Amino acid sequence: MSTAWVTLATNDGYALGALVLAHSLRRAKTKHHLHILYTDGVTAQMRSRLLAVFHNSTRVDVLDSNDAENLALIGRPDLGVTFTKLHCWRLTQYEKCVFLVYIFFI
Repeated sequence: MSTAWVTLATNDGYALGALVLAHSLRRAKTKHHLHILYTDGVTAQMRSRLLAVFHNSTRVDVLDSNDAENLALIGRPDLGVTFTKLHCWRLTQYEKCVFLVYIFFI
């Protein structure tokens, strides 16, 4: 079994950040697999760019917190989909996974 760096893209904006992350890991000569989780919010054109850089990919469904009221209080309605990263637990083909989060300002 292998190990993997895993990240998530829920739209094209976050996919750009994922591309930067993947290129940085490759430049650092990582020996681990690069795996991208992505949702239908990522366009086909951006998916092809992701697939060219990541070793593996998995399309996942959005897991929404359905807590728009509280997210509005902090001005971050985009954080409602943060539970989507829990799909990382389904990547049983790896012995170990490290989920990497990157900061992306819209």
